[in-house]
Amino acid sequence: MKLPYIDFDLESALSEFDIWITSSLSKITDSQKFKEELNRIVSTFELIGAATDNFSNRKYCQPKFIASTYAEISKNKEENEWEELLQSLGSTLFLVTGKSDNNFKCQFPLFLR
Repeated sequence: MKLPYIDFDLESALSEFDIWITSSLSKITDSQKFKEELNRIVSTFELIGAATDNFSNRKYCQPKFIASTYAEISKNKEENEWEELLQSLGSTLFLVTGKSDNNFKCQFPLFLR
């Protein structure tokens, strides 16, 4: 069966494939989704900076300090706000580890087993 060719505009293509398309970085960086993810990552680095005294000493750059900061901040937040905090942290982890969402979904459950 031959499928017809559909000429998607940029917004339609991005909404279908989200931000994981890498065909043209200049177009992706102009998208609203890219800007939202970038804001998430920036907010995460600001929180991690607060947790580590702005990365002043390596002894503060430990998961326990970051986790306690997230726990303290999330106490006073509504459910949707702390979900956003965790989504932001996830986006940042994907960025710094080079892992994609699909990679995480496929390989992380295997790692846990």
